[in-house]
Amino acid sequence: MAVTVKPLNAAVGAEISGVDLARLNDAEFAQIEQAWNRHGALLFRDQHITDDDLLSFSRRFGELDPPPNQEHGRQSPQG
Repeated sequence: MAVTVKPLNAAVGAEISGVDLARLNDAEFAQIEQAWNRHGALLFRDQHITDDDLLSFSRRFGELDPPPNQEHGRQSPQG
C-alpha cells in the first residue's frame, strides 16, 4: 500500500495512511518527513507499535530530548 498524505485543514496538520511505522522503509520515511516539514503535525491512525518502535521511528527525525519524569517520578521509556 502506498503512503497517503491527506491535509486535515488549510492551516496545519495531515493524516498519514498506508504505512506501518514498525516496518518503515527509507522511501516511506522520506514521504513522511516531507509531509512533516510541509504540514507541521501528523496523525497516524491504528498503529500497533511498541515503545521501542516509537523510539526508533522518532529517532529518524534526529536526536531526541530526554523525557520528563511522569507522575509520581516514573520514568518514560528511553531505549
